[in-house]
This record gives sequence, structure tokens and C-alpha cells, in this order.
Amino acid sequence: MEIKIVDAKGEEKKDSLSPIITPTTTTGDLNLDQKSIGMVLGLETDSQVRKYSDNLKTLVEYAKSQTEDHSPESLKWVIRSLKANLGSAPFGEDNIKFIGRYCYLLNEERRLKAERAKFEKI
Repeated sequence: MEIKIVDAKGEEKKDSLSPIITPTTTTGDLNLDQKSIGMVLGLETDSQVRKYSDNLKTLVEYAKSQTEDHSPESLKWVIRSLKANLGSAPFGEDNIKFIGRYCYLLNEERRLKAERAKFEKI
């Protein structure tokens, strides 16, 4: 059985369907990546995403360093697993800032190790 698209006269339409375009993210599209990671951390509005944009940039940078697949789903998975490993933030501290600070330290540690390795190769 085959499904055909027909017009009001009953004649088959050949070019009536346009190709399906799926949205993709590029490595430079931080805004989409920040929004998707913000969703994982419970941010619902754009104003909340803007409020934590510095922390979200750090989280995106960390997530991209942990996986070769930079799709929003993969980045969200990295942050979900990190959040599960860290647990909740200390009492009275914002969870996003807590995770962001931890990722900042990990990113700096990686950067410092690479810089130290340059000296040791001499």
C-alpha cells in the first residue's frame, strides 16, 4: 500500500513536500548549548540563562572537553553524570554556581598541566 498526496481534483502532487530540515548545533553555537545545559540544571527562562551565562559557558567548555560528540544531547549527558557524581551543593549555595566552580577548576587544572608539560619537554 502506497500513500499519495493529491490535490482537490484528485491529481497526484509530486513536489508538494519539502525536505525535512533538522536543527543542528555547531561548535560555535554556545547559546543553544548553554540553553540545553541550563535545562538540565533547572533553568526555564532566558533571563535565568542570561543570569548564569558565565557559569554555563564554563560548563559548555568542560562538557566539550569530555566528549567528541558536541551535540546538545551529548553535552547534557556529560553534565547530568557530573551532577550525579558531585551530589547537591552545600546548604545555601546555588547548585549552578557550585557545579560551575568545579568545572572551572577542572578546566584550569587541564590547562596548567598542558602548560607544565611544555616546560618539561625542554
